[in-house]
Amino acid sequence: SIVSSSSEGEASSSSSSELEGGSSSSESSSSSSSEPSVMWNSAALDLFGTSTSVPQGSIQTGASSLTLTAKGGSVNTSNRKFFFAHQTVTGDFVFTARLASVSVAGGGAFTVVNNNQFRYGLLVTEAITPVSSYPELGRFAELGFFTLSNTPTFQASRAVKLDMGGATTQSRSNGTWAVGDYLRIKRTGNSIELSTSSNGVDFSVANTSSFIDANNNPIANSLEVGFFSASGADELVLAFDNISITQ
Repeated sequence: SIVSSSSEGEASSSSSSELEGGSSSSESSSSSSSEPSVMWNSAALDLFGTSTSVPQGSIQTGASSLTLTAKGGSVNTSNRKFFFAHQTVTGDFVFTARLASVSVAGGGAFTVVNNNQFRYGLLVTEAITPVSSYPELGRFAELGFFTLSNTPTFQASRAVKLDMGGATTQSRSNGTWAVGDYLRIKRTGNSIELSTSSNGVDFSVANTSSFIDANNNPIANSLEVGFFSASGADELVLAFDNISITQ
């Protein structure tokens, strides 16, 4: 099925064998407990900031795969704008997917390079509603990449925001995993573990941290998990497979 959305719009969904239109989400055909059999929603989110780079995109889903095509947006402490294919998960979970490939739509060249505000990958976040300042953004953790050069080469990246309110901000650093690797976000209580694997069996921890409440903003039990893209001017095609959510 195919789902498309533009900035601040809810997704529209259709079966791949039908005309576009219909409901606001896309249902995977798998009923396995280890694969996401509930609905994938998608939205172009403008949560904070004054950037004029408007996120937009679409998704195409399979039993345990998802292709996200998106452009626009940026994610840093001045802006939080991205396209998001997501579902709600309550309590502890393990969310795993392999980013099989990254390409420019239509076979074009990569132009937005060596800028870590234009990232894409896996994301877990508390809230997807707009706020007036960066500290008010919900807690989040992301694991993915940004485009390093137009060869292309890709830089692994992870980022977390562990609290809300006060002067809270994100922590971001680069990593060594590669496109084609498996990415995993695991929640146990308030602990969030980010890990990667080249074979889907042996995972190495990229970051472990815990959501905290130092400013009287309770930590949510239900979080939004999924795939995000803030790729700037390049319209990227992100192909994910081997998707599973276990609880």
